[in-house]
Amino acid sequence: MNETKNLLQKAMNFSLAVYRVCKKLPESEPMAGQLKKTANELVGDLVMEEWKEAQKRAGCLIAYFEISRNQDWINPVNWEILKKESFSLKEQIGFFEANKKSRKIKKEGTGIVSHNAETRKKYKKEISSRQKEILSFLESKRAAKFSDLTPLFKDRISERTLRADLQDLLNRNLINREGINKNSVYISKTFQAAQPPQAQ
Repeated sequence: MNETKNLLQKAMNFSLAVYRVCKKLPESEPMAGQLKKTANELVGDLVMEEWKEAQKRAGCLIAYFEISRNQDWINPVNWEILKKESFSLKEQIGFFEANKKSRKIKKEGTGIVSHNAETRKKYKKEISSRQKEILSFLESKRAAKFSDLTPLFKDRISERTLRADLQDLLNRNLINREGINKNSVYISKTFQAAQPPQAQ
């Protein structure tokens, strides 16, 4: 827990440093907005324990700092400091993820399951209240695109979370998906089961 907290604090301090440096850039320079956005997303990934995504963002920041260092905006030393800090974060996140996986494998190998692990396992078997809303909506509408479902949870969850809920329902074989990309349509299995077979 302390390791996670320290890593998150380090990332937050890093994000603040990025903001301070970006204030010195020209107001019309789009790189400033991109740097701040990516630094914030890095912190968000760590909060959600999305280690791989956090590593990717740290890698993007390294590239951005290298591009910025070659511009005549501010003292290149500033970019070098931020670049080194990005490398440090990326490396630390990598070690942290590897250690987490190692501890998980070791724990599973003992054959001992904690009460919390049993609780999480039980929870995974149950669908969430959001997923129940999705199923109810699909049963009433027969079929719906992703864009039809987003208004149901406006300002409540992100599109990323909604996609994860839908994927979980697909994995549980509770709904079907027809089509690809933006043309995908989600259909309730309950509705499909109720349909009479078509005449040949």
